Amino acid sequence: MVLIAIATEDFKYRAVHIGWLTAFLLLIGSYARYNFSETWLNNAIGNGLFLGLQMLCLTLYFSIRNKKFTNILNTYLGIGDVFFMIAICPLFSLTIFLYAWIFSLLIILIISLLWLRFRPNPDFTIPLAGGWALQLIPYFLYQIYNSH
Repeated sequence: MVLIAIATEDFKYRAVHIGWLTAFLLLIGSYARYNFSETWLNNAIGNGLFLGLQMLCLTLYFSIRNKKFTNILNTYLGIGDVFFMIAICPLFSLTIFLYAWIFSLLIILIISLLWLRFRPNPDFTIPLAGGWALQLIPYFLYQIYNSH
């Protein structure tokens, strides 16, 4: 339900209410703590460091490209997207996280490019949190189905 709400809002408004993101973070935290009691903190730290490095590299890239310091939040990347990224950190080991990260970004990019090809819009933005939310639904359904 929360993932569907996040996806709907992100696709419709290109923004997600902080209430949905907070609910998602709390649900993920309790899910990870319960299901991965020994590894969730290591997953969160390792994946969080990867995200931090990626944000640093993106900031450096856009700062060099624009010839001035560029804050990528709310210009190239929404705060809701970052919040969503942080929330999914405890779910996967670093290796699985990297594969899921690359695969999901490729899917979101391909779908966005196809959408833009058939519906040109100069102000088009990519709904990252919504795309990730839709891709996590099958993962959670699989987890629920296989836990019994």
